Amino acid sequence: MKLVYGMSNTEWNTITSVKDLERIHEESFEYAVMILKHSTSCSVSYMALDNLNSEWNDSEICIKKKYILDLLSYRELSNMISRKYNIIHQSPQVIVLQNGSPIYENSHFGIKFKNLKNSVC
Repeated sequence: MKLVYGMSNTEWNTITSVKDLERIHEESFEYAVMILKHSTSCSVSYMALDNLNSEWNDSEICIKKKYILDLLSYRELSNMISRKYNIIHQSPQVIVLQNGSPIYENSHFGIKFKNLKNSVC
């Protein structure tokens, strides 16, 4: 499901099931995908999301699909991501997957479009 978060036209694909996580993992073998773990009760998380929404430019980045996970509603899915990819859970947190493995991870104030672009592409 695609949703618009924040005050932008940036579309995010939502993660709501184990099946979604399996599909994301498989897609990562075709192109880079990004997961944003977002807490709907955290001002830092909203700031990170707003920064990504305002700075995002599809033509400048190699990430082809963006996914967002509502941590409060789907905490067990967040835990599954942490276990599967051996990444310590943080909130907010961005993880980029390619070829079935994490190639980039950042959290809190490090979640910025330019950091993603410079580190991943």
